[in-house]
Amino acid sequence: MTDLTSPSHLLQWSLLILQRSIFLQLACVIAQLLAMLSGISTMQFMVGGHKGWTSNVNYTESAKTQHFYIIIGDYLS
Repeated sequence: MTDLTSPSHLLQWSLLILQRSIFLQLACVIAQLLAMLSGISTMQFMVGGHKGWTSNVNYTESAKTQHFYIIIGDYLS
């Protein structure tokens, strides 16, 4: 029978826990960086400008003065 409390087994378990902890911390940092980067590049474009989407706006005329390019993450509201 193997003695799981021997110094070599305790050292192996300690190293395994340390590796998993470092991996988890690194994964959290990467997730935070991705969240920050996606927030920087995302824009919201409101159809109709300050008047919004309504029936008394000439959208053809409005579109002549507004030029924008939708990038991944941008959205219309």
